[in-house]
Amino acid sequence: CLTCTGSGSSACSACSPQYYSSGANQCSGCDPLCDGCTGAGNSLCSACASSKYLIEGTTTCVTNCGDHAANFYLDGSTCKQCDGACATCGGGEAYNCDTCTSGYKEVIDSPSKDPKHCVSSCGHGTYADGAVCRGIPCSHYSLRFKLSNLYEQCCH
Repeated sequence: CLTCTGSGSSACSACSPQYYSSGANQCSGCDPLCDGCTGAGNSLCSACASSKYLIEGTTTCVTNCGDHAANFYLDGSTCKQCDGACATCGGGEAYNCDTCTSGYKEVIDSPSKDPKHCVSSCGHGTYADGAVCRGIPCSHYSLRFKLSNLYEQCCH
């Protein structure tokens, strides 16, 4: 108890930091992930404990952003949601994907592009090849490719 109305563990009128009022003038300890809380569990934290991370827009603290959901990344001390194009990511934009969301294609326009850029449909200068959009500068296409329909889709 921070302040008491009498003696004993059921005489708390205010709880100490790291504790919350659990009813009937009693205090209960906060989840270890929290540095202060308003209730039980790691989803009612006032702040996160050292080396723990807050899920953006919530009062939930986690040890790793992936503990909450795969499509979150760490930005400072906050876990933020990836762009909708990314199943997993290292940043908040569609060009920071580690893997693409189902239905999205990875753009492959240069060798070993990392991180990945994911799009819902292939854009100008690229063509769909299964789960990827491939593209190279139009001047580099072979004559045979230039005579195909794909060249028209990619370069005009």
